[in-house]
Amino acid sequence: MVTQIDEMIKVVAIFGDGKKLKPIYFLWGNRKYKISQITYNWISQDGKAKVCHFSVIDTNDNLFEICYNTESMVWKLANIETEG
Repeated sequence: MVTQIDEMIKVVAIFGDGKKLKPIYFLWGNRKYKISQITYNWISQDGKAKVCHFSVIDTNDNLFEICYNTESMVWKLANIETEG
């Protein structure tokens, strides 16, 4: 089941080869979620802004979609996928 969240988060990310953006972990509420795997990434358009989407798995095997808006420079937690 996918639960839509749409909340701002803090993210630590690095720029890798070819200026690729790679999130390492994110803070949501009072918890830190270490990203163990990026399963998929894509770019969408929101007006003038590019939005970089990342489907990520944390170290507890939870699946999240996090997004970075290149215009506002804001990260958001878009949704969480859970069993059930």
